[in-house]
Amino acid sequence: MLRGAAASVVKNMNASLTVPTATSVRAVPAKMLVDNRIVINNHLARSRGARCPSPT
Repeated sequence: MLRGAAASVVKNMNASLTVPTATSVRAVPAKMLVDNRIVINNHLARSRGARCPSPT
């Protein structure tokens, strides 16, 4: 049986398991991500002036 600080840590860890997290999983095709990045980079290049977008 744990006592003191260790017991408090275990109690808090168990309580935290009931708190919902802000994670989600989405199935997005990689091609869509690449195409959207190209569209966004082209828009930013036109609106901000001649700035070379990052290849990553």
